[in-house]
Amino acid sequence: ATIVGKSIWKKYGKWPVYSKFFDNMGPIPHHMHQSAAQAKLVGQEGKPESYYFPPQHNPVGNNFPYTFMGFEPGTTKAQVRQCIANWNKGDNGILDLSKAYRLKVGSGWLIDPCILHAPGSLCTYEPQWGSDVFGMYQNLVEGREVPWSLLVKDMPKSKHKDIDFIVDQLDWEKNVDPNFKDNHYLEPVPVADGIVLRREVVGLRFALLPDELRLRGALVHMVRDRAHVIEELRINGPLAVFLPDGFADDGGATFGDDLFQRETLLADNAVAQALVVVAALVGGRSRRGKPALVDAAAVEAVSIGVVGVKLDAQAGL
Repeated sequence: ATIVGKSIWKKYGKWPVYSKFFDNMGPIPHHMHQSAAQAKLVGQEGKPESYYFPPQHNPVGNNFPYTFMGFEPGTTKAQVRQCIANWNKGDNGILDLSKAYRLKVGSGWLIDPCILHAPGSLCTYEPQWGSDVFGMYQNLVEGREVPWSLLVKDMPKSKHKDIDFIVDQLDWEKNVDPNFKDNHYLEPVPVADGIVLRREVVGLRFALLPDELRLRGALVHMVRDRAHVIEELRINGPLAVFLPDGFADDGGATFGDDLFQRETLLADNAVAQALVVVAALVGGRSRRGKPALVDAAAVEAVSIGVVGVKLDAQAGL
């Protein structure tokens, strides 16, 4: 209870979820995990799970970086039933009814219980419920036989030969969902609180230049060694500077010209000076103190590409 937390321990009496890595050279058979209600029939717990494919663990895709999920829309239960009935007649053809999705490094998927999936060969980080119930619906994978016992191991013994019961274990609407990817695929949301310079993360604070009085901030995209870092560079200037012509007639035009005609915005000097402009100080997000200036010669330069502009509230000092 001390490690798990009193509320979780009181409710579950255990650590209910965990995460693991699986790193297979080839694909896993098309299978599903029972829901809580289905697993309860055999004294077990259901298993929802999710996948993430970390870039740092996937320099190559191995043999098959694709995952079959669900069924093609329009697939019928009769077709699936026939695949199960053909278990001992060579490849039962269950994948012919499914759809494969190319696995994208840095992305992820949510897999609900009762959805068929055949995980591909990327190294996968998998948060999941603390259960290991499943049913294998594919009888051959890469020439290896999958025994019938792995299809029915978490179903009531009285149903081990009941093909209709086996087919009904699947959540049909979710498996044939025409918008399956929209409802299960996840793109990452980049979050960062600094710019990576070698192994140090620092915040950059730039002095305001005369021709940038109306500039509030820019969103830049830094790319280095396939790692993506998003950082907001804020320009700090004296509050009084903005007041005299805050309502000038040419304010909008000047802002637009200044902003969109500059080729690299705030990054033009930074690239040449290894991310340290002439009038810039390097510091944290707080305003308490200033660290030593960064020696530009000792810092490795990285490229910056401007991918968007974001107006921000006026920065204070």
